Amino acid sequence: DTPEKIIKDIGIIQKELPVDLLEFFILTPLPGSQDHKDFVEKGIPLDTDMNNYDVTHVTAPHDTLSADQLLEIYNSAWEIYYSPDHVERILRRARKWGFKVEKMMWMTLEFYACITIEKVHPLESGIFRRKYRRDRRHSFPRENPIAFYSRYLWEIVAKPYQFFWVYKNYKKILKRVIENKSEAREIDVAMEPVSASEQKEHNLYRATD
Repeated sequence: DTPEKIIKDIGIIQKELPVDLLEFFILTPLPGSQDHKDFVEKGIPLDTDMNNYDVTHVTAPHDTLSADQLLEIYNSAWEIYYSPDHVERILRRARKWGFKVEKMMWMTLEFYACITIEKVHPLESGIFRRKYRRDRRHSFPRENPIAFYSRYLWEIVAKPYQFFWVYKNYKKILKRVIENKSEAREIDVAMEPVSASEQKEHNLYRATD
């Protein structure tokens, strides 16, 4: 993989596959897996902090990307997939299929906001994150109360404000879709009927009894 190839693959998924919600993960040699065993036997350096083995951190060396590059393209992948243009495409597909468009808007909004505002994977998110100053690993020094609670208060105030502006933009997209006033009039390839030639090619890969 390279950043360019990953971006290209995301573009293909956006335009050619009718996928609504897409999640991204970093390939991780989880302890106990064959990959992890092979890496250890080959002497390949791995992250020694087990807390990072959550498939959202870089824990093993990549063949072509540095750890910083891999983490950067991972974060960028969310921004690219949940771009305003593609969110509108997703909502239009939902409308065409007869799904609840507003519900789909909230789902895409949640995924995007978790990564860009809360900085956590959507599967680890919630409506409100409670944080406690004493909840730290034993090897870490306990933070100063003034520093901790000042930062926490700022997060409580700032994040809803950030969320409001993202929500406002998504509402504009939803309005355009409901009123069928799309600025882009591109043909949605993923929603086009399968052609005879494509069907013939597809049949070549079907398993026989």
